[in-house]
Amino acid sequence: MTADCRNPYPEPDHVGLHIECERWWDLDTDGARVEAGPAQNVRLTGRCWKEVRSAWITHQR
Repeated sequence: MTADCRNPYPEPDHVGLHIECERWWDLDTDGARVEAGPAQNVRLTGRCWKEVRSAWITHQR
């Protein structure tokens, strides 16, 4: 799974990708936070071995 994020703020933002896998034996992942500078785009990636149940992005300014 890949997510592209753009920081619209004039100060740095820290974004992270979180993935919940469908299968009980497949490990959910919380990616490391990445700093996105003002008007900068970042690409976040993660994966499940099988299906993805849900995915979301968090940010901390």
